[in-house]
Amino acid sequence: MGGWGDKGDKGDKEDKEDKEDKEESDIPIPNTQYPIPNSQFPTKEKNS
Repeated sequence: MGGWGDKGDKGDKEDKEDKEDKEESDIPIPNTQYPIPNSQFPTKEKNS
């Protein structure tokens, strides 16, 4: 997170917007992998 803030402060506002767009696109990709471990979370919660 530090690097992201550093770049925003050093870069222009446009740079920050571009980075935000990249983050949104980066989330959908890992989100597909989350469903796998996410399945274990609901099971653990029900067991508790």
